[in-house]
Amino acid sequence: MDKNIERKLHTFFSHYPQHHFKKGETIIASSDKITHVYLLEEGLVQQRIITQEGEEVSVHLFKPLSYFPMMVVMSEEENEFDFVALQNLLLYKAPTEEVLAFLNNNHDVLFDLAKRFAQGINGLTRKIVTLSYTDSHAKVASFIYYFASRLGILEDGYIRFPIHVTHADIASWIGISRETVSRHFVILERKGFISYEDEFILVKDLSKLEKEIHKLKRSK
Repeated sequence: MDKNIERKLHTFFSHYPQHHFKKGETIIASSDKITHVYLLEEGLVQQRIITQEGEEVSVHLFKPLSYFPMMVVMSEEENEFDFVALQNLLLYKAPTEEVLAFLNNNHDVLFDLAKRFAQGINGLTRKIVTLSYTDSHAKVASFIYYFASRLGILEDGYIRFPIHVTHADIASWIGISRETVSRHFVILERKGFISYEDEFILVKDLSKLEKEIHKLKRSK
């Protein structure tokens, strides 16, 4: 993010109360009317939806300096999503009408938000293509690459997932069974693409994993 945009966001949101949420707590529920926007200072937030069959489907992850649920606010539609803390959180909370006024008066910040929307839509499009046209092994490998490249922490030459992600969590993201995810994790670990440290996933070489994904997609 541009430092000037970051400064403007902090200056605006710092006029409003700070809030703390513990891991697992819901910040916004699907039944809630959206009256406020949150600027995420620390932690990760999951946007998810519960299907009619009761299955949890992950839609998006927000990292620090994201503010949400702007897509819902800007679309002026009813909220259908839960926003849940994946880690302990620190956020600022501002009324929606004041956030909209701030954006209207700061076109550079609004343009930056439009770029974020475009990036999010592009990422969602890639996810749909991956889920529709690749096999389960490529889906698992693509998820690991996406998560590691977007949120991973570089440690001792490896990229470490910032949170403990279970095979069930990954299954909810990519729409296959937990058992299938576990089977492909064994294959990726045996091939040397990933390993574990204290139950956290480590990606050994991101560029090699990316090449593997391209090879899998070409072979389909």
